[in-house]
Amino acid sequence: MTKLKEDCRLSSKNFLLSSIFTPEKSIHDLDKESSTFIWFPLLIETVIRMPQSKKAKEDLLNECQLEYIDNDFEQKIIEQFWENYQTNDALSWYTRDCFLYRLLNKAFRSENIARIFQFTFTCL
Repeated sequence: MTKLKEDCRLSSKNFLLSSIFTPEKSIHDLDKESSTFIWFPLLIETVIRMPQSKKAKEDLLNECQLEYIDNDFEQKIIEQFWENYQTNDALSWYTRDCFLYRLLNKAFRSENIARIFQFTFTCL
């Protein structure tokens, strides 16, 4: 029984690997997504190195307020962010279930570079 379980586990693992890493699939996906693979780390590096400004923070928060114009709860969190945000709090704000997490992830998922750049001041 032990040998049979081990053989099943190995067969499943080999089947999964062969179905994921077929030459046709990996070459096709790399061609399709190579630009994303190349530009994304460069974009992040650029965002991190951009100078921080109060105007960038104001612009972002104005956009966030417009995005959540009918949501009083999120408006209060946006106000807290405006008053209390410090650079060393970036991770805790990002992992909090609030406007910042949702909008930044939406920007990354849609690969909206203009929207990603709106978050530049939060990196520094």
